[in-house]
Amino acid sequence: MSKAEPRSATVWAFGRAVGKHWTTLMSGGVITVALGIFERLSGKAVPLGVYGGILVFFAVLACYLAWRSAQKELANFSDTGAHNRHFRAERLNALLREAGDVEFGMVSLESIEGMGKMFRQTEYHKRAKNFLNEHYGSEIAAKYDKEKAGLLERLLAECYKGE
Repeated sequence: MSKAEPRSATVWAFGRAVGKHWTTLMSGGVITVALGIFERLSGKAVPLGVYGGILVFFAVLACYLAWRSAQKELANFSDTGAHNRHFRAERLNALLREAGDVEFGMVSLESIEGMGKMFRQTEYHKRAKNFLNEHYGSEIAAKYDKEKAGLLERLLAECYKGE
């Protein structure tokens, strides 16, 4: 049995899912086949408007099917508790990536560049501490002042251990 993993929640991902369903509907749809058989047997041409209406109907149906698939996947994902672990892991990864960008060591506060670096570092630490406080509690957030990235890495490992 495979693990449930969330798909990307972008417009492109939705478009790909709709395209997959729409292609399936268009290539093997009973309505399309029935119209083809009707045209062949009766010798009458079906107006283009009917085909256009079918295309639109299939597009709307494909959107619904893509939405329904995503909802089922989300329900399965949320039920296992993996959703919270995944969210925490993504956020911790982002904080760890950002940590490398804001750890400047010694900076000169006499220059605008130095002050900007100090401001970025201070804001980063506020964001990290707020995240830890909100999702892990104040006790873990207090440990962040001493351990910094080491704590984030340990928490990230725990997220992956839970899978």
